[in-house]
Amino acid sequence: MKKEIAIIGYGRFGKLVAHYLKIYFKVSVYDSDLKLNLEPRIKRCTIDDLRFNDVVVLAIPINKLPTALETISPYLKPNAIVFDVCSVKEQPIKWMIKYLPKRTSIIGTHPLFGPDSARYNLKGKNIIICPERISKSKLHKISNLLSSFGLSVTMMSPKKHDKLMASTLFLTQFIGRGLKNHRLDKQFPQTENFKKLEQVIRSSNSDSIELFFDMYRYNRYAKRIPSKIISYFMRLKQAIDENDKKGRN
Repeated sequence: MKKEIAIIGYGRFGKLVAHYLKIYFKVSVYDSDLKLNLEPRIKRCTIDDLRFNDVVVLAIPINKLPTALETISPYLKPNAIVFDVCSVKEQPIKWMIKYLPKRTSIIGTHPLFGPDSARYNLKGKNIIICPERISKSKLHKISNLLSSFGLSVTMMSPKKHDKLMASTLFLTQFIGRGLKNHRLDKQFPQTENFKKLEQVIRSSNSDSIELFFDMYRYNRYAKRIPSKIISYFMRLKQAIDENDKKGRN
């Protein structure tokens, strides 16, 4: 008999999670939007139905996590596994420890892909796991399941994750969003590097602005990135201006 999994939130990423998990599990969805069209073999559930689910996936924005955790906590099945898919790990895991019952297993995950890049398959995509309050046997099963989808699984601490994401994911998003209005007329030839930059701009702005703001607000290591990047460009501009001035003398 298939185990039951509930997904809290049926946005773009929640839909992706449900689509792949329904292969192995009985998947149900809780979402405040009552007009959602669910995929075949995915049913809607109520908060009270969570008591039947072995696993609960939190596929909601980071800023909505505390309220959701408080809401679901009394309804969870004993020894259930709860994990999130947020792009920040330290703060969400602290919230899960604070609000969830002590018997609940907790695991933080961050899929390094989105609904667009993983639309057709997960092969070769990366996912980071931050184990918190979970037995080795359960963690081993989860890791094996994710690997069976073709995912490359990396385990690290929440702190290491957030440091890494601040200097990679947030940095990319910051540059991509900053260049949103910089476009080159398509009739002109483009260099290969500019095509790559265009891809960064496009992918960065396809994510919600809420996600971008949340990454900055809840990842303490992201706070230093904007001023650091701006200072790099200011120094580069100064060097250009000084060189130009010398050339004209």
